[in-house]
Amino acid sequence: MASFYQTLDVPKNASADDIKKAYRRLAKRYHPDATGGDKAAERKFLEVNEAYDTLSDHEKRAAYDEAQAGTGPAARYAYHSIPFDDILDGLFRARREPPSDVLLRCEIAPWDAALGGRVDIRSMGKTFSVKIPAGAKSGQRLRLRRQGISDGQGNAGDLVIELAIQNPTKLSAEILNLYEKMRESA
Repeated sequence: MASFYQTLDVPKNASADDIKKAYRRLAKRYHPDATGGDKAAERKFLEVNEAYDTLSDHEKRAAYDEAQAGTGPAARYAYHSIPFDDILDGLFRARREPPSDVLLRCEIAPWDAALGGRVDIRSMGKTFSVKIPAGAKSGQRLRLRRQGISDGQGNAGDLVIELAIQNPTKLSAEILNLYEKMRESA
């Protein structure tokens, strides 16, 4: 197992400030919120926390250094690391949220509602090309399976798109004439 100094990537004579800077850099890099549930990153995050907890406290650091050197009263005790797999199951699983759906409202033109078409929807950093069925109505919902919020364990909710028919803000005489003909034929 790597020493706490190796874990934080600092020399043994590192100052308290250097240890703090190294900890912040590594904690940000391996934090579960930033790694999306990657088990190896979670283990590394716990190792970084354990190393920082020991090396940032003057007394704990002195005892650790003595134990590593095999001298002094601390040498009588084996220095054991925390069983990370046991901690991960209880610690991070409790903090995870279940997968959940994302609801988006999508405004479409009347002609897309009547004739069908495609619209691009942007959600969760991705762009989806969504097919609008012919005869779509305001309030109708379309569902994209497993494109919602993930629980970090491979399960994801759905992306639900609620359609809203939106008239153009400026209607030309020609469009008004077409609407009039549509009303008469309905």
